[in-house]
Amino acid sequence: MNPYFLVNIIAGYQNGQRYLASVDLHGTMIENNWIATGFAGYLCKPIIWNYWNENMEENDARQILIECFKTLVYRNTKAFEK
Repeated sequence: MNPYFLVNIIAGYQNGQRYLASVDLHGTMIENNWIATGFAGYLCKPIIWNYWNENMEENDARQILIECFKTLVYRNTKAFEK
């Protein structure tokens, strides 16, 4: 029986501060201020890494997400010949 490949996201508060982490199939735990899973983990992490900062406004964060989704859509629509 093959195991399911899951990436679990853990979010909440620890010691009064925000907490965000992910745990993969092998038990590797990564704590960070942002998490990208699945195919976005491959294509969007560089985008987020370059533009994210801790003191950014909500509108700036939305623009980063829009760029990530554009990249994912372009990759998905251009992956196969029609």
